[in-house]
This record gives sequence, C-alpha cells and structure tokens, in this order.
Amino acid sequence: MKLLTLETVQYLNYYHGRYGQVEDLGVDLYVLNGEGTDDFWRADRYRTAGSRKIDDIVDRARAWHAEERFDGVITFSESSVITVAAVADALGLPGIGVPAAVCSRNKYLMRQAYERAGAPIPSYRL
Repeated sequence: MKLLTLETVQYLNYYHGRYGQVEDLGVDLYVLNGEGTDDFWRADRYRTAGSRKIDDIVDRARAWHAEERFDGVITFSESSVITVAAVADALGLPGIGVPAAVCSRNKYLMRQAYERAGAPIPSYRL
C-alpha cells in the first residue's frame, strides 16, 4: 500500500516517529510538505510544493500521484486536515471531503453541523 502524508508546513522532525510507525506496518509512505527543507525525508519519497497554498499542494500531489498511484492520503497535523481533504478529492481517493474538513477546523461551524444532525452540543454563542 502506498500512502501520501501531507503537512502544509514542515514541523522539524516532529512527525518522523509517526512516519516510522506507519512504515513498520508495511506501508510505503511518501511525504509531501507545502513548505520544508530538501533533506526532511528520504529523497526518493519526499517532495515539497514550495507553497502553503492548497491549490499549489494539490497540483504537486496530483503530479506525484500520476507517477506513484497512491492508495490514500493522510496527515498527522490538525492544521493540514483541509489540505488533505482537498488532495483526496482531487486525486479521487477516499476522504472526509472539504466541507467536513472545514467544519472540523472551525468550532462554530462544527457545532452548527452537530445541531443540524441532532447531536447533543453544549450551548454556545458568538
């Protein structure tokens, strides 16, 4: 299985341990950072988009996917959830979708979605 993990911005070596755990499961893990250093991960499985912009990351992921045919897209970074959803949509891979990702990153939108679904939520106001 080939998985692409995305981080909008490189977090030093913070996620290396998690990447190793994924590889220990037998997964071929590829890393795409929006912004990052060239030596962050093994060169044959690492690229940067040179930008934090979602469209630029999607374009870079799409080009790499054409070469590697990834089976899925993941992240370990909460701040990259929307980007991963956009990439999964663009590559036709399973994901939560951009609307759900946006709601998951915004407490007000999340509570509105829960309220519409009839899920219990604490009272809130803006």
